Amino acid sequence: RIEMGDLNVLHCSCSFFNSSLELRNLPQLTSVLLGRCAFWKCSRVVFENLPKLLTIQLGHTACHFADREDDTLIMKNLPILNTLTTVDTGINNYMSSTFKYPHHIILEDMPDLVTVYFPFAFKYKENATVKNVGALQTFFPPQPPSIQEQPSGDIPPPPTEPEIPLPP
Repeated sequence: RIEMGDLNVLHCSCSFFNSSLELRNLPQLTSVLLGRCAFWKCSRVVFENLPKLLTIQLGHTACHFADREDDTLIMKNLPILNTLTTVDTGINNYMSSTFKYPHHIILEDMPDLVTVYFPFAFKYKENATVKNVGALQTFFPPQPPSIQEQPSGDIPPPPTEPEIPLPP
């Protein structure tokens, strides 16, 4: 278990400003809790190959990306993760901006994820790879294929007007 701070919005963890977080290949890790403003203005967050991770709880505005062009979120191979949440302040409707600004997103293989709460997540994504992510799928609704992506046989020809014979 990893804990930095707590979820009380009156307590500011403020750990690792302008720093990135990478948790990979930790086979016994079961939970992550980061307090308010931990990893604020980060540029990269990675949770990868964590086979026993059940919960990730992020305090108010923890993992708030810096809104830089290369900001990246990667969450892959978290087979039993079931909870991924942040908390709001409850004061004047001030909602958490956790995961608001990553521009590049890779989310894969989180099939058991059922509890998700992020009011402003993924608002500024430039590209996203999303596969088998349980409840996170609601943040990435299917997009209709563009004309370039449709098979050519499926595109009907433009309508033609009937020929009108010209008088002699």
